[in-house]
Amino acid sequence: MKTKILRNTLSGTLFSLGLIFAVAAASETLAATVPFPALIGVNPFGSLIYEGSVDGTVPASATQSFTLSVDASQTITVDVLPAVSLQATIELRDPSNNLVGSATAGAVGQEALLQTAPVPASSAGTYTITIGGANNTTGTFHVRAVLNAAFEGEAHGGSSNDTLATAQDLSPSAIALRPAADRMAVLGEVDSNEYSLIVTRNANFELESNDTAATAQTLGVSGVVLGAIGNGVAGSDVDWYSFPVNAGDNLVLDTTTPSDGPGEFPNTLNPHIELYDPSANLVASGTALADGRNESLSYTALVSGTYLGRVTGESGTTGEYVLQVQGAAGRSQASVHETVAGLNVGLLDETAAATDVYSFNLQAGQSATLAFKSTCVQGTLQLEDGSGNILASGVSGAQNVDVLIENFVASASGTYYAAITGVPITSSLLVTGYPNPTSVGASHSFTVTAKTACGNTSVGYMGTIHFSSSDTAASLPADYMFTPADSGSHTFTATFNTGGTQSLTATDTTTSSITGTQSGIVVKTAADEINDLIAKVRSLPNVPSGIKNALLAKLNAALTALNAHNTAAACARMQDFINLVQAQSGKKIPAIVAAGLIADATQIRTTIGCP
Repeated sequence: MKTKILRNTLSGTLFSLGLIFAVAAASETLAATVPFPALIGVNPFGSLIYEGSVDGTVPASATQSFTLSVDASQTITVDVLPAVSLQATIELRDPSNNLVGSATAGAVGQEALLQTAPVPASSAGTYTITIGGANNTTGTFHVRAVLNAAFEGEAHGGSSNDTLATAQDLSPSAIALRPAADRMAVLGEVDSNEYSLIVTRNANFELESNDTAATAQTLGVSGVVLGAIGNGVAGSDVDWYSFPVNAGDNLVLDTTTPSDGPGEFPNTLNPHIELYDPSANLVASGTALADGRNESLSYTALVSGTYLGRVTGESGTTGEYVLQVQGAAGRSQASVHETVAGLNVGLLDETAAATDVYSFNLQAGQSATLAFKSTCVQGTLQLEDGSGNILASGVSGAQNVDVLIENFVASASGTYYAAITGVPITSSLLVTGYPNPTSVGASHSFTVTAKTACGNTSVGYMGTIHFSSSDTAASLPADYMFTPADSGSHTFTATFNTGGTQSLTATDTTTSSITGTQSGIVVKTAADEINDLIAKVRSLPNVPSGIKNALLAKLNAALTALNAHNTAAACARMQDFINLVQAQSGKKIPAIVAAGLIADATQIRTTIGCP
């Protein structure tokens, strides 16, 4: 049992935040300085991407500041969405109050974006994010802070990255995993629906499920993998890795745990490592390193074959780790997948598909793994060279990522390109706009909008929908197939023919879970409407009782006829009511009140079906 160094905790959240009050320039003061909310992980777990957001206000001649305690060797991206009155500015300062980076929106109402400001190994501590207004502008804002990822520039007011020539460089997002291995990342968008792209150089990215020896993940030539314990895929997460070993190899396995200090992001993992020989015998276990948290083990192989490394979290701890396997001479580029089969691009709606391109450099012999994940975007992933030749295509199958290219090895040094083609994934239908209340027999329009899990319109939705209602006698639209021109939203017409509280439902004919309902629609019969009008007449102020009684008599007569199924008599009595109101309009009944009564009575005649 090794001695562990534990982190300070407060209410289950790991942080060290303080309030910093400072005086800015003479013409500008701090409105307030408050801790930034605790950050949460971005899928896939183990990506090292963490984010949080908060609203604020820039008042006159002042700024709003937030403090964020950050561990070393990370990057910070800050994005501000301002009100239409604010030209936002961003300043990021390190624990010594040195300016790390700044950004200013191009105009009022436009985003301000500070990309991947570095947190050096020597500068862990409390950073300050200050939001101000250029040119004395003021207003509210929403600020989002992200650790260890860039934003796609095009999605945040920047230049296009739709071609190789305009590809966005991922290099500024790189953070070191080991001296010769690093990880890059970007949060991109397709029609405001976000995805994450992870690129590791000279390192694997852990792919689930690798929770048993039989499903162990094969390590690439570098022997380095970025993994995580507690990813939610399995109830009790254990990670297994395999690698070929020759007899006599001197193996060394060790771990590091990113962001294991007191700041963001929270990583409580205390990893334990084990080594198994080709016969599945445990031959070595890790011992604690100087930090009291990570482990290392050494072993000289007695036989050749496939060895297994096993990573667990002691005492139920979870978090990210980097495992390195050294000395396994059996590992070579021959075991690396240089090309893999592609997804069926035909599954994507080409009219709605968007292409984003990102660039990064590889040296000859250097490996790269690319992983794409989104709850809102269906994507394909391709790795290309500078001439547009497809070198590898993404495949699905891992439980924790949607599409991946694993262990590509560069045959030549140069710039390589990750091309993502994606369309939003429709998860539900939103049925809105049908008037409430309404009348039996009245036709009204309503709208059906396809939505993603991110709450945005799924502009590429091309499904066929079927309509149903709690009113079995309702007149509903025929099945409808959405077209590219709809951009995910279409308007229809329906008629309820039964009184009561009704609902209107649209459901995808192929995927029944893609559905939506407008419920609680009150459908009134003619009798309901007459009773409503009777109550309205009784409550009329400043109308002589004799006039009221005369009006009520005609309405009650209409109701009696209607209940007796004497439609003609009911129509005649309602017309008598209208005639009396018209005769008293501007006299005993104010003209504006009379107009409302006539409109209500006319609607009742329509509901009854009067000629």
